Amino acid sequence: MFVYWIKRTCHNDVYTEGYIGITDNPDRRYKEHQKFSNKNKKLVHAFRKYDDISYVVLKEDTEENCKLLEFELRPDVQIGWNIVPGGDKPPINRGTWVGKKLTDEHKRHVSEGMKLSWSKRERTSKTIKIPKTLKAKRNQTGSANPMFGKTHSEETKRRISESMKGKRNAAK
Repeated sequence: MFVYWIKRTCHNDVYTEGYIGITDNPDRRYKEHQKFSNKNKKLVHAFRKYDDISYVVLKEDTEENCKLLEFELRPDVQIGWNIVPGGDKPPINRGTWVGKKLTDEHKRHVSEGMKLSWSKRERTSKTIKIPKTLKAKRNQTGSANPMFGKTHSEETKRRISESMKGKRNAAK
C-alpha cells in the first residue's frame, strides 16, 4: 500500500495542505480523483481551479502502517482538501448514520420503505411545475435576451478576463 499526497506546487506543509490518501495503485487513484465525479467536493473544486496539481508518494508500507500514517496526517475532519479523518475508507453515506451500526430490524424497515417509495414512483406520473421566473429566464434567447445586439465594452471585457485568470475552464 501507498500513502500519497495530492498537492499544488506551492504547498509545503503535508499536515495542513492538499489531500492525503492511501491506495494500492497511486497512478490509478490519482486519475480517479481527477474525474469530476469524486464525492469530495473540495478536491473536485481544486482540480477545476488549479493547473499545478500533482501527487507525491510519501510512503510504501503495509496497509496497517499506511492507515496509521494517514490518521497521523489527517486526525480530524476538514484538514486541507480531506473531508473526513484519515486512517480508514471514507463513509459512503454522509448522513446522520455515519459511523453507527444499524440493527437488522432497522435495515429491513429502511429496505421496505425504499421499495414502497419506488413502487409509488412507477405508478404515479407527477409533472414538475416550473416557476414563472425560471420560464422567463429560459425564454431569453435571441432577440428576447437583454444583451441581444449589444457587446461588452473593452473595459468590461478586461475586467471579466482578469477575474477569470488562474481559474480552470470546466468545459475543457
